[in-house]
Amino acid sequence: MLSTWTIPTDPGFDTRRPTNEDRYSPVYAERLPKARVRPEALSNAIKNQGTLAQLFNPSARPYSVGSRPASAQYKNFAKENVHRIKEIQKANREKQRGSTPSEPVKAVYKPGKFDSVESKVALEIKAAPPPLMRSNSATFLRAGSRNGPPVKDRPTSCEPVIPREMKLTVPKATIAKEHKPEVKNVNHVSQNVRRAPSPLRPRPPSVVAAEELATKKKEQEKRYQKGKVPKYLKERQKQWKEEERIRIANTPDPSIPPGHTLMTREERLQTLASLQKNQTELLAQLNALPVRVDTLRVKTAKADLERKLSEIEDAIKIFSRPKVFVKVDD
Repeated sequence: MLSTWTIPTDPGFDTRRPTNEDRYSPVYAERLPKARVRPEALSNAIKNQGTLAQLFNPSARPYSVGSRPASAQYKNFAKENVHRIKEIQKANREKQRGSTPSEPVKAVYKPGKFDSVESKVALEIKAAPPPLMRSNSATFLRAGSRNGPPVKDRPTSCEPVIPREMKLTVPKATIAKEHKPEVKNVNHVSQNVRRAPSPLRPRPPSVVAAEELATKKKEQEKRYQKGKVPKYLKERQKQWKEEERIRIANTPDPSIPPGHTLMTREERLQTLASLQKNQTELLAQLNALPVRVDTLRVKTAKADLERKLSEIEDAIKIFSRPKVFVKVDD
């Protein structure tokens, strides 16, 4: 029995463990299982050469994130683009000059008969310029002289000229004192009394009510539509029809015997259909009985079925009538 605190050695530990000589021998390497390499291993190795593989490469140069190459300088791309556009334009202009030769300018056609005629424009240019004439502004109102242009007669003020017949004839103050205005004695109180409207006399209430009633009747006659039944008459006719229907429903039928009531058509037809269905079922049961009636059970069943069929036939005759009276329970 093994101890609980000791672990036994593997029995094949010494036999399966290779020695250093066997471990590096080519025979032992051939016996080892080949490593499983997937097809994407080569692509992954190539893809990770610049990232993860650099961490395990001892000869690689360390790269610091914060460092920046000294040769890196800020570039003005807008200025470079403008310079590049100008160079392209210059090259295009030189290319156009070299490709298109200079063409001679055609002379304007001139008939030979006008060779001896000199141009009028040339004559005007060759003519001597006229002497410079000094304008009147140089001698206008010179100091010490009153020789200005004649001035037309004009009114002394800018007010419009009013003809004599339109002028107001207002007497002077001295004359106005002598002529006193005529004073008329006007009774303004009597004028106001005449101009004031006369007050309305009070009218009796009966007359006012009669006038309002007459006005109301005239308005109703204007709104009245001839040839149309009024609304209140339609409502009255509807009420009369409803009262007549209730009276007819409550009137007892003389053909109904006393103590009975008339069955409705729907109930009668429903009961008749139920009786016919029961008759069909009983006939089927009767036909299912044996032909030879020997036993007491068969005889009793046959008699019972025949009795029920006779009752159903009598009921069918009754409910086949147009009117069926049902006795009212007291």
